[in-house]
Amino acid sequence: MRAHHPAKRGLRPAYLAAPLFLACLCASPPSPPLTRSATDLPQTFSDFARPTATRQEPKGATPSPRAPIPTDTGTARSEQLIVDTARIIDYRIAEIEALLGQPTEIYPLGIGEAEEVPDGGQTRTYMVGQYTIWVNYDKAGTAKGLQVIDGLLSDAYSLDDWPLILARMNVAYVGFPDVEAPGARRWNNAFGYWIMIAAASTDGDVWTVRIYKIPK
Repeated sequence: MRAHHPAKRGLRPAYLAAPLFLACLCASPPSPPLTRSATDLPQTFSDFARPTATRQEPKGATPSPRAPIPTDTGTARSEQLIVDTARIIDYRIAEIEALLGQPTEIYPLGIGEAEEVPDGGQTRTYMVGQYTIWVNYDKAGTAKGLQVIDGLLSDAYSLDDWPLILARMNVAYVGFPDVEAPGARRWNNAFGYWIMIAAASTDGDVWTVRIYKIPK
């Protein structure tokens, strides 16, 4: 039987996420301040990440902007991935559900309930092997963030294992965390993304990972 973090029983996504992040980090997600300047970033993501296959838009479709998050399929083989973040964020519901399958739950998100969709939208819950994943969509049905909310405890990762955890999300090295708290690691702006890895208790095993694209 999988371990369940006690905080998330019977709670909707938005009401779980906010108190947990505050408790782990004693600070809310950034608006700015940014810790990296534009000159610190690579000119192109090909300077930073391994090449990945180019996705072809359907004929007649308007190309949609995709998330340029650095990927790292060389570190974690495809069978080791929990989820491929670069194939989730900025993709639409039908595309994601062709990859993850049908949702087990759908929750509405009101205005201000999730940082990545400030105007509201919805959260869909997916089961991927032993892992339960929330994906937050905006009102147009485009994914802007995701969170692994169950399954990680059985992997027994410590917070110092964050490079491996990110590799299993297909995220390459994005620098050291901006915040290193006893219960979490947080990146305020990793190439346009907010990332948090949190433990179930102080210096305990990791139970969740959250990644979202910072709204402009």
